[in-house]
Amino acid sequence: MQLQKTKKILIVATLFCFTSVFVFVFSSLLIRKEADELMKVTQAVSNEMMTHTYEENLATILHSIEPDKNELESYLIMGDEGAIKLLTQLEEFAEQVGVTLHTDKLDTVTLENSYFSDLHIAVTFEGSLSATQTMINILENIPYSGQISMVTVVKTSDPVTKLPVTNVQAELTFSIVEI
Repeated sequence: MQLQKTKKILIVATLFCFTSVFVFVFSSLLIRKEADELMKVTQAVSNEMMTHTYEENLATILHSIEPDKNELESYLIMGDEGAIKLLTQLEEFAEQVGVTLHTDKLDTVTLENSYFSDLHIAVTFEGSLSATQTMINILENIPYSGQISMVTVVKTSDPVTKLPVTNVQAELTFSIVEI
């Protein structure tokens, strides 16, 4: 009887050991799976935090360069609206100075694979010598990225009033940012 009881205990102990090993292995696999899932969640949270930090840094940088960006934009002609604004400014300057301004040519040349186009303007203006010199000075110092490619000055006299008149033809080229 003792032997049979020992066999039962041995069988129960063996079953208990196998069950314990099975539970231990199953628990280990489950813990490993949960650890992998936790690692993925932790990585996602870390990436989200880094993205948020980068966004905050980018916002700070964009805010800090805003004055420089505005200043640079003031030197560039932005699209068709900028070209119209430039022509309006030229007409206003001409009126302030006291010269008559005519736009003879207005061409836009789009450069391939570029964000810029060239705006070619040919203007003629006439008025007194000092007024035309002032207008030429304004054209030379206009705050846009551009150049004067030609200026022709002709002094004549008005046929009706016989007063001296200066006639100026100028060709200008400006860069336009295509938006």
